Amino acid sequence: MFEVDIIRHIQLMRHWFADGFFSAVTLLGDELFFMAIAAAIYWCYDKRFGFKLINVYLLGCACVEAIKGLVGRERPYTHGGIESVGEKTSGGSFPSGHSHSIANLSTQLSQRFKRLYVIIPAAAICLLVAFSRLYMGQHYLSDVLVGLMMGVMLAMLFSYLFELLGDREDRIFLVVAPLCFVAAIVFACLGKGEGTAMKVLGGYSAVAIGYFIEKRFVCSEIPKKWYLLLLRLVLGLGFTVLFKEVLKFAFPATIPVLYDFLRYFITALVAILGMPALFKALKI
Repeated sequence: MFEVDIIRHIQLMRHWFADGFFSAVTLLGDELFFMAIAAAIYWCYDKRFGFKLINVYLLGCACVEAIKGLVGRERPYTHGGIESVGEKTSGGSFPSGHSHSIANLSTQLSQRFKRLYVIIPAAAICLLVAFSRLYMGQHYLSDVLVGLMMGVMLAMLFSYLFELLGDREDRIFLVVAPLCFVAAIVFACLGKGEGTAMKVLGGYSAVAIGYFIEKRFVCSEIPKKWYLLLLRLVLGLGFTVLFKEVLKFAFPATIPVLYDFLRYFITALVAILGMPALFKALKI
């Protein structure tokens, strides 16, 4: 198989330094990196743009996960002569979620700022993340190419649709929340109440609901002083990560629908609604 041979040849260059470098680079395509950037923008720069980032990203993730489930392609490390550098990624191989994630983020940031000093580094990082997935034996060439293309195209499409809402973007929750709840119940009944799909549904429903409440009732204003922005970032990331980790023990992993859907629902609600409310209370 041609694509298998490509990865085998790439892994001929394996070295401890390259293993460490690409293991770090690949994290830029992880969902946690995207959410950290989106949360920082939401808390410290522009709430509406932060909300848009998250919406466009999660809709893209939903498309990627749907295709993964339909295709069900095995990972490259299942072939002889290919090693998994680091932990083996679970789920289907096609398309690459990491490639989609970094391409989605890069496209949205490039659309927003429209500066070469943003566009060029963003494009370079996309290529590095995509190559890291090949080097680490997690994806085939077609996986990362389609992942990159989906990231760009879906970001442009969903960004356009989002802007059609104008200043009524908060009303997304009227459609998103019910759909997410129904989909979660259906997945649970089908015995598929765990994994990325349930995390997306839990997080997305909370983001939609939390933003609506924040915009209508909390109305936290973003300060202009840099040290207040830094304090927001430290407190926001600290509390959100703390909640995410504590909730691992609050919901038993033996009940997947609770463990995945509710953990991500509460974590996202803390980030989107809880932290702005705290910032307003502390006057920062």
